[in-house]
Amino acid sequence: MSHQPVIDGFEFASAGAAQQGVWPLSGFARLRELLASDAGEVGYALQGTRDARGRPSLRVSVRGTLQLRCQRCLEPLPFKVQAEELLVLAGRRPRSTPSRPTRARRIGSSPARRWRCATCSRTS
Repeated sequence: MSHQPVIDGFEFASAGAAQQGVWPLSGFARLRELLASDAGEVGYALQGTRDARGRPSLRVSVRGTLQLRCQRCLEPLPFKVQAEELLVLAGRRPRSTPSRPTRARRIGSSPARRWRCATCSRTS
């Protein structure tokens, strides 16, 4: 991407700051190989906040429509992306504080899947 905004997440959350904008799909180099077309854009919103336990957090939302390629007929397949997540920020703990195990979760990941348009899905 030509311009990637950089923030300090802790300051952003403490200030309750907000930022929103759009990024062109053509700027996502790693995504381009999956797209039938890189025309269009993805909208995002970022809000600094604190979670229920008072920890600094970022509420992130992303919306847009990707033109994927049907894996059977290779025709364009519109795929709506709409995600909202609360990311709790964590600093380093002192070594004397025991860490509690947490379950790792990948944000925005999905199992490997073959994308198919409605026509191809009905005929398989």
